[in-house]
Amino acid sequence: MWFDKQVLFPRVLRSLFWTIVIQESYLSLSFLFLKIVAWNPVLGFLDWLFYLIHWKTIVYRSILCLTTIVFGVFNKRFYS
Repeated sequence: MWFDKQVLFPRVLRSLFWTIVIQESYLSLSFLFLKIVAWNPVLGFLDWLFYLIHWKTIVYRSILCLTTIVFGVFNKRFYS
């Protein structure tokens, strides 16, 4: 097929970048929305800022990114 002749590494990096961007935006915005709805908007915004730099959040997002990459690799191997 036409995409077998292209270089895969830049495509993998680009897809990894957009995966991280989408996950960061959805997770952080949904958490911000939940905090503002449940608590005081000012305190909810401060909790949201601390949520972004918490070590468990970083570990969770790295696991989410790695599983997304693994599923993408398995999907490519299955359909190749």
